[in-house]
Amino acid sequence: MGGLSVMEVGAMPKERVYDIVGLYDTTVAWDDTSVQVGIETHDGRPLIEHLGAGNTPEELAKFRGLWGTYDRDSLNRLIRALQRARNYRFGADA
Repeated sequence: MGGLSVMEVGAMPKERVYDIVGLYDTTVAWDDTSVQVGIETHDGRPLIEHLGAGNTPEELAKFRGLWGTYDRDSLNRLIRALQRARNYRFGADA
């Protein structure tokens, strides 16, 4: 795939679980070779726009990760998406 992830090339299936606060969503994608979990911006803007707004280069250098906020229903959807991806790629648990 030329170094692109399954999320970047539009692997199917792909499921998105929305953050209830609205900043970052979790996406689960899978194909015959891999399962990927990613965090994407909810509004579709590039991540650098979120991180760069009002931050100095020194503050950006301290960046350590993204966090989403999920309620019970969202977590259940995420768990089911991960199970489908795992089962597709590796087979269901016995």
